[in-house]
Amino acid sequence: MLCTTILILVCMDKELSRGGASQRTERVSTGLFWALCTVSLMICSYIEARDTGTFLQYLIYVLLLSLLPVFRPAFSMPYFLISLAAQLCIMLSTEAPLPSIIFVFGVTAFCIAAAYVKYSDYMSNHLAMEQLSMLAEYDELTKLLNRRGMQKRAEILLDYTARVGAPLTVAILDIDFFKSYNDTYGHEQGDRCLRLVAGCLAENYRRKTDIVCRYGGEEFLIVFVGEDAGRSAENLLHLQKAIAKMGLKSGKPDFEKFVTVSIGAVTVQTQLDESLHIHIKAADENLYRAKNEGRNRVCLNGKMYTL
Repeated sequence: MLCTTILILVCMDKELSRGGASQRTERVSTGLFWALCTVSLMICSYIEARDTGTFLQYLIYVLLLSLLPVFRPAFSMPYFLISLAAQLCIMLSTEAPLPSIIFVFGVTAFCIAAAYVKYSDYMSNHLAMEQLSMLAEYDELTKLLNRRGMQKRAEILLDYTARVGAPLTVAILDIDFFKSYNDTYGHEQGDRCLRLVAGCLAENYRRKTDIVCRYGGEEFLIVFVGEDAGRSAENLLHLQKAIAKMGLKSGKPDFEKFVTVSIGAVTVQTQLDESLHIHIKAADENLYRAKNEGRNRVCLNGKMYTL
């Protein structure tokens, strides 16, 4: 019985026991696991109780199930109770003494509690790791993706657009005269400005395939799929208009009354195994052109667009 249980526990997929599989697969696989263990336990425990009057097999079984795998309580509790009921029936049929029956009850209760505590500890650690991973991929100030988080998602998006032949637009947005804004209103207001602009970007590009990232300082990166160059330019001009409508005082009032942005972008057909860096570099060159041409405009694929 001991060897059978250990073999099953070792062979079980760790991702299954920790919620990595689909719910249906988890239910079927876990059910088969429990059924095999329970039937095996009942047979071995009956033979042991009949021949020796002991119940060591059952104790080993419940201890292993409480200490080795990480099961959700909803999966483990019914089978702990079924196994306990089966063991009690065996003990009563073999006329086991009352202290032994009480001892089995106590051991089972302890194992149920140990399994629940282990699952709770696992979930706490799992959530903590998820939070750390999220912090590593998101910008603390704006709550947008940082470069690391953007890169992971962009690789998937590039592969997708190359396979389906969809156009990809990469845009770099720069807040005009942001240094002057900080000098005029202070860094606290500068941070507020960044957060508001980031929120506007996230609101306008919120599809599952859209990527919005704080690229550095007052620069933001936007990646989106499925629009040709003309439509992409319209979308970016709409974004410019939405940012101006927020009514943030400009860092240079003699230029514009409210905060404006310059945008450099490219719309391309991607190829498999292509690097996003190539398109970011091209978008950055277009941003440089937009700023040289007077700011507050969009330069996409070398063509200038203004509101």
